[in-house]
Amino acid sequence: MQIKFKIFPLIGIAILLCLPAVLLLGGCGAGGVKPIEDSQSQFKRAMELFNKKKYYEAETEFQRFIYNFPGNTAVDTAQYYLAMCYFDDNDYALAGGEFKKLLTSFPASAFADDAQYRLAMSHYHQSPNYYLDQTDTYIAIEEFLNFLDNYAISEFSDSANFYLKEMRNKLARKTFKAGELYQKLNEYDPAVLYYDRVLDDYADSPFSEEALYHKGECLISLKKDIRARDAFLEYIDKYENGKFHKDATNKLRILEDKPQAKK
Repeated sequence: MQIKFKIFPLIGIAILLCLPAVLLLGGCGAGGVKPIEDSQSQFKRAMELFNKKKYYEAETEFQRFIYNFPGNTAVDTAQYYLAMCYFDDNDYALAGGEFKKLLTSFPASAFADDAQYRLAMSHYHQSPNYYLDQTDTYIAIEEFLNFLDNYAISEFSDSANFYLKEMRNKLARKTFKAGELYQKLNEYDPAVLYYDRVLDDYADSPFSEEALYHKGECLISLKKDIRARDAFLEYIDKYENGKFHKDATNKLRILEDKPQAKK
């Protein structure tokens, strides 16, 4: 009996000493601090969430992968898909920042051309109506030009050229409308300046024809007949079937019948 009496307390003490460790292990398996996964599992789960269009959850997983495995060869891929999460979720401001980060940190990445194109598209999607501030339009144009300079042979080249032209036409419209407004206000000098800007900077835009004709009108109002005559001659030469061809011809005839013309 004495032996049993001595053994039981020893067993009890051993159980009590082991119990915290058992509880701790149980806690870890039941929602406690999770160990860091291996990189492959982490990346796989992030991609699965992205493919299911669960962008918010995917963003968290890609960010965790980038943080936990900074030296992994797939970090640039994770960075690209992190940006794509924002892009596909229409959060273009954050998408642009993440694409820029990829291009800065991993310029030799296989995703660099895609990232450059989508960086430009991120600013394209933020470009507002022509009468508002055009900061994002200017940035979009710059990034599309960067893309075409660096990745001339790309599946995105045609669309980049298309959107680049669209952005330039928006700026041309804004400039033309400024000239048109000044002309309506009988402020002909600034009107001519804006029309000249359309003709110099956006000669390939659909607004250049009308800008040239209205420039001639403004010059007549300023009594600068020689310059007005040159503008109408240029219009007639460039736009044989133009919208204002008949009017330009009539105004030119009137100017040429004048005995003297001022520059």
